[in-house]
Amino acid sequence: FASYKINEIEQVIDSKNIVSYEMVARKGKREFELEFLSNGKLLKKEEKKKENKEAIGFPNLSPFKKEHLILTT
Repeated sequence: FASYKINEIEQVIDSKNIVSYEMVARKGKREFELEFLSNGKLLKKEEKKKENKEAIGFPNLSPFKKEHLILTT
C-alpha cells in the first residue's frame, strides 16, 4: 500500500491490551479498510465498495434493494 493515500487512522486497544491501528487506504477508485498490529503485521484487509448514489430513487436501475431505501413523505 506504499502508493495509497492513508486517511482516518485510529488506534484500537482491545480487552487484552493489544494495540492495533485501523485506517482507510485510497488509490484512485480503490479503497481498503486495513488493520495492523503495532509490529506492522496485517490483521485485516477489506476492499470497500463504492455505491452509485445517483441510482437511488430509480428501482429498475438501482443497485440497492427496496428494503434498503428509506422513503419519507
